[in-house]
Amino acid sequence: MVPEGFLDLSLDVVLTDLDRSFHLMLRNGVLVYVERDADPATPLQLTLSKSRLIQLAGGDTDSDGIDVRGDIDVLKQILGVLDQGDPDFQIVLP
Repeated sequence: MVPEGFLDLSLDVVLTDLDRSFHLMLRNGVLVYVERDADPATPLQLTLSKSRLIQLAGGDTDSDGIDVRGDIDVLKQILGVLDQGDPDFQIVLP
């Protein structure tokens, strides 16, 4: 049983351009993944390209290019707890 206020979510992501599939799990505030074939029993399956996945992680939920099967609320909940990236973050300092 998951305590109230904690998320326990999972979804499968199929990357069409790389011919790879991943299972993502968000539990206890940690998002982890394993590479495996999509499982029909998983609550949500997303089929998309890698570039579309990057756009989705950046907040673009409206553009075409995603095949959604299952409970879209799983995706909404996961995106709701991700922090937005800082476009001014300096990976390499001068």
